[in-house]
Amino acid sequence: MLAVGFAILTAMIWSKEIGYFFFAGYVLVAYLSMDTLAIAILGAIVAATLFLQEKRSLDLENKITKLVSEGNVSANNDEEDFF
Repeated sequence: MLAVGFAILTAMIWSKEIGYFFFAGYVLVAYLSMDTLAIAILGAIVAATLFLQEKRSLDLENKITKLVSEGNVSANNDEEDFF
């Protein structure tokens, strides 16, 4: 039953973007003999880093969009500069 549960869970969350985390976890357990707590801490650090990087990117995009919509900064258009 445990294997069936893991198979169903994996089928629900599997995607190409997160598949490499599965294999990285397998390598950490099988070849480096890390325990579950160490892998969970490492995973939390990676997740926090990715979250903060994505948040910083979205904040910067929103700030640029706000400045362009207010008219403080003109949007660069290469065609207009060419002509």
